[in-house]
Amino acid sequence: GTPRRRAMTSASIAQVASATAALCGAAGVTYYAVNVAKVFGGDPLPSTMTKEWEDATKARMKAWPREGSATPVVLEPMDK
Repeated sequence: GTPRRRAMTSASIAQVASATAALCGAAGVTYYAVNVAKVFGGDPLPSTMTKEWEDATKARMKAWPREGSATPVVLEPMDK
């Protein structure tokens, strides 16, 4: 009879690496298109790291009452 053929062939490392790189590239392009270029529309997210926001956050942290301790607890000890 005729010899049996293998159902699957093994892929070389180069084929696996190139397919993985292609998929990563496609994912990167999709991420950029949706989240950065806003191809589907939408407003960019507001920036919360402005100087005004930072000052208001620090003031609020200092004004918060602390619970569970007789002495005040500093929320950010490095920011004294």
